[in-house]
Amino acid sequence: MDSKIISYMGFSVKARKYIVGASLISAYRKKIHLIMLCASASDNTKKDAHTLATRFGAPLVLISNILLEDIIYKSNAKIMALTDFNLAKSILQNISDNENFKVIEV
Repeated sequence: MDSKIISYMGFSVKARKYIVGASLISAYRKKIHLIMLCASASDNTKKDAHTLATRFGAPLVLISNILLEDIIYKSNAKIMALTDFNLAKSILQNISDNENFKVIEV
């Protein structure tokens, strides 16, 4: 699990620059820069993630071989949004180096 992306996600948790859960993300009124979705999420949550990514104009990243809840240490976390521009930009720059993360076109 040693990856720059996972480290950046940990930084966002430590700095409280993230939101977990589709309902909390949809209620958020400020800018969201990146949405991350766990591959084990339900079909309804995946549909919500696509809708939220379109609404906020944020890239959607699918996490495939690692559970999101194991990365951010929150139980039952399936969708996460980053509110910090620099952390989101750093994650997107490093996605090509990692096979566990993939940007989904919305």
